Amino acid sequence: GTVEALLILAAAVWIIVEAAMKLAHPETLGEVGLGVWIMGLSAAVNLAVSHLLFRVARATESIALEADAWHLRTDVYTSMGVMLGLGLIWLIELLLTGHHVHWLDPVVAILVALMIIKAAYELTMQSLGDLLDESLPADDNRKIAELIKKQGGVISFKNLHTRKAGAMKFVEFDILVSGEMSVEKAHTLTDYIIADIEGVLSRSTVTIHIEPCDLKCPAPCLSNCGQPTLTLKQ
Repeated sequence: GTVEALLILAAAVWIIVEAAMKLAHPETLGEVGLGVWIMGLSAAVNLAVSHLLFRVARATESIALEADAWHLRTDVYTSMGVMLGLGLIWLIELLLTGHHVHWLDPVVAILVALMIIKAAYELTMQSLGDLLDESLPADDNRKIAELIKKQGGVISFKNLHTRKAGAMKFVEFDILVSGEMSVEKAHTLTDYIIADIEGVLSRSTVTIHIEPCDLKCPAPCLSNCGQPTLTLKQ
């Protein structure tokens, strides 16, 4: 995904360089009308295929498929930009005989390239986030915290760490329970928590460490306390 995003970025830079050369050295365009129809057909085909790829990428949470979908979608933007530029040139020269506005073609190309750069940047940041073990979105972390605290028997939790690798999500945290809770009950409690989290986050692996609560809570643990009626000490 990262490599393909960088290739998209390189293509956009190449388009800008070529467009700048065309602005510096204008060339007469031939077969403008035919170009419009060909670009229209190209845009329609790429739009259909990229739409399908985006749908599969969301279903599988594959950043590689999403990158490929963006690659095709940038082709759609390029084709539409070319259509717009050629269409304007064809229309203006049809209505205003003798007026040449071929400079519109490279100008439109630069505008399209800037849109492609934006898409490539967003895709690069997303793929790098996975490579650098970036935490899951704040909304997912909030849901995890709510699921932990709602379970009876959990006094508090701490050290919540989440990350994503491909389509898999990894969740790790510690829960604090009564020191008098049996091993069997603690094991059952973790099973319930894992089932709840996996029900909300598809393709997730949950690791839970159990600790006895001594009622002497540091700030991170105290802020996640689900039983404020207990006498807790900072």
